[in-house]
Amino acid sequence: MRISGIHKGKTILPGTKPHEVKRPSPASEKRRAKIAKMLLAVLLASTFALLVIFAGGPSYMGDDVAYSFSAEKVLMGHFVQAPGDVLTIRILQIYPIAFFYALLGVNSISSEMWDLIAFVGTIAVTFYIGKELFNDYAGLLAALLLALS
Repeated sequence: MRISGIHKGKTILPGTKPHEVKRPSPASEKRRAKIAKMLLAVLLASTFALLVIFAGGPSYMGDDVAYSFSAEKVLMGHFVQAPGDVLTIRILQIYPIAFFYALLGVNSISSEMWDLIAFVGTIAVTFYIGKELFNDYAGLLAALLLALS
């Protein structure tokens, strides 16, 4: 059977006009959207759980230690933003860590909590962008690929 073209993601058989293409029912579309959202919720929850389980605290090879020390200084009220210091422009990294220190205490999990939430949020945003640009399954695939990277 020869395909004569594609119209809005649907395969059009020879002799079929685009307005005659059978569209899924609204109930079927709602069901597919519900399944995609449930799969996204499972993906987000499992990604968050795995990151919490395997979070070993801040790395001693990068900026994580500097962020953790600065966040602890913010918590104690001793953080001074010196001109020219790179940490003065990292306030969206330092202050959320300080918030989690105040909420959960100073430990490795609270040091990584902001990064975990930001990563899971990025996965959710990726899903919704893929969903708006293409469809639910494209958004889910994009979110899955980001979560596994």
